[in-house]
Amino acid sequence: MLNIFTILVFAMAIGIVILGYIAFNKNRKSPTNQWFLALTFISASWCIFNYLENTIGQPDLAILFLKLDFIFAPFMCFSAMAFFLNFPEPNPNKKNKYLILIALIITGFLAYLTLNSQVIKGIATYNNQIGFDLGRWFVFYGLVVASEVIGAITYQIMKYRKSFGIKKMQILYVLIGFSISSLIIMIFNLFLQNKIPGNLFQIANLSIIFWVISIAYAIIRYHLLDVWLVLRLGAIFTLTFTIIAVLYVFLGQLIVTYLHIQTPWNDLLLSLLITAGFIPLRNLIEILTDKIFFRKRYKFNDVTNEIEGSIHSAGLDLDKALAEINRVVSTALRLKGAGVLVLTPEGNFEARNLSGPAINNIILKRQDPIILYLKAYNHKIIDREELEREVNREGISETVIGAIIKEMIEKNIFVAAPIVSKDELIGIYIIDRKLSRDLFTDQDLEVIKHASSQMSFIIDNTRSYEELKRLDADKSNFISVVSHQLRTPVTISRLNLETALDKKIKPKVKTEAIATAYEGVTFLSRQFDQMLTVLEIEEKSIEIKKTEIDINQLVKELLSNYDYELNKKNLKIKTNFDKLGSKATCDANKIKKVLDALINNAIDYSRSDGEITISTFNSQINNAPALVVSIADNGIGIKEEAGQEIFKKFFRGEEAVATVANGFGLGLYIAKNLIKAHGGDVWFESQKEKGATFYFSLPIDGQDTKKLAQA
Repeated sequence: MLNIFTILVFAMAIGIVILGYIAFNKNRKSPTNQWFLALTFISASWCIFNYLENTIGQPDLAILFLKLDFIFAPFMCFSAMAFFLNFPEPNPNKKNKYLILIALIITGFLAYLTLNSQVIKGIATYNNQIGFDLGRWFVFYGLVVASEVIGAITYQIMKYRKSFGIKKMQILYVLIGFSISSLIIMIFNLFLQNKIPGNLFQIANLSIIFWVISIAYAIIRYHLLDVWLVLRLGAIFTLTFTIIAVLYVFLGQLIVTYLHIQTPWNDLLLSLLITAGFIPLRNLIEILTDKIFFRKRYKFNDVTNEIEGSIHSAGLDLDKALAEINRVVSTALRLKGAGVLVLTPEGNFEARNLSGPAINNIILKRQDPIILYLKAYNHKIIDREELEREVNREGISETVIGAIIKEMIEKNIFVAAPIVSKDELIGIYIIDRKLSRDLFTDQDLEVIKHASSQMSFIIDNTRSYEELKRLDADKSNFISVVSHQLRTPVTISRLNLETALDKKIKPKVKTEAIATAYEGVTFLSRQFDQMLTVLEIEEKSIEIKKTEIDINQLVKELLSNYDYELNKKNLKIKTNFDKLGSKATCDANKIKKVLDALINNAIDYSRSDGEITISTFNSQINNAPALVVSIADNGIGIKEEAGQEIFKKFFRGEEAVATVANGFGLGLYIAKNLIKAHGGDVWFESQKEKGATFYFSLPIDGQDTKKLAQA
């Protein structure tokens, strides 16, 4: 029957192999993970051989296991050296490869010497304990083994001194565990094997537990080998295996002693009992293990389901939905703080929903390192710990990485996840550290990534809903304005035309009626043209066909169209043209619409007997040469509060409505968007009761803008 010590040894050996395999399977191409697998397999094999040499009852097998012990020991030290030369990241240095090759040849030579009784000889068993004499190559054997171990430890100490952050802590814990285990193993196997009782000698086997514990802690706390779930799976497997082995021994004794069932029926009954109870037992152990040792663990599917449920309960309330998603993630990951930054019209990212004292009132500007990185790599989550330990840098320069890390430290950000819609960065999910101070695992990052994608969905839906509400309001406003503004001129024009058709009226009255009808028709024509232009702007379908034109000449041609309006108010037009250069590359028809809107406004809001001045001049706009056109009137001016809204659709200030009753309030909106499509800008200066001056600029170099991209 099995005893407890046997169970522990084999459980530990199997657990080590599983640890190595899962780490290897995580990244099979990494030399670090490859050597780690070799080290765990050889260490587990040595552990079993070392145990069996003193417990096996047959002398021939005991001698075989002793030789295997001495053969595998230097291979274990060699694989440890090779692992440490590539830890915590692969080392491509050719000198290290040559060193590993030389060490492998020497280790193979030691195996040959051991098989030929040159390292140990005179192997015999007495009093259930195996003994041997030292061969002539034993000293050389010991020096090689000690050199490989000491060399590996020394190399890691040098790396530890040069490292920082996560890398330094990974090296520290693995180094401590390996040093303790290897020191105990060398003392017991090289110096005490023939001098202490066999039971006490078994301590050397259990000494590997120090190394396993240190690696397990580094996996949980410092993402060693990028494997966190290894320890949990290993713990569940080891406990299950151990309990089954104990039950096998205990139940076997009961069946034989009290039920008097002998072989093979006792083995068959035991097999049936263990098979039937395996799955319930494993599930129970998994629950107990998570509650006792892995309290911070959560199930990915449970979290994602809760996120989706919170979205449905929040409806189209953006702040509530973001807060609910943030709450679910913060609870599952036990975060100190988290928040959502949403893109503003100015191009910055401002807080929409924050939690936690460290993350407060954060604003990231468009030129900040984090924003520039996420715009370039909008599929990647920025994990500060990964950047610090040089993981997933994708060829980014040290200067840029340093700037990102510095900014994240200043703002208490540990993880920044992009919120992307249609390949555009529309927000950022920022995460503070965990309350446990543990690092973020791959599963944590997957949860954050899923939450970010759901936030993108929410922001998109909310924006669409808000846009629909705005469009509905615009539609209602449009119908109201159109029904009011068009009804009056249509009615007046119809009545005046009916008057003009009356043969009994006097010629003077007829002329006045036709003139009034003409004003109404002209107004309607201009308003319909503006509405069609607005539709083109809204649908982003305006084509900008640029040619080189003389703006001065274009203004002169247009002025003849306003003779009737100018004469009616007795207004004078004064021009002040720049004679040195008035040419610009632009769309003549679109600039005519701009000039028409601005000149009509100047006429409408000027006082009778006044003057309108149209000027052109060259200037520097945003450090680039531009042609500027200005149109100044001596009218009512623009109030400061109206100036903030004046370029919006359908906006007309109170004084404007009082001065000119009719109008849709579309002219300045059209002018602003058409000039922006040319790469220019529109602005104004005004003094109350002294008039207003509107300006627009056109780049002289005429950069090609084929469509109104972002009107």
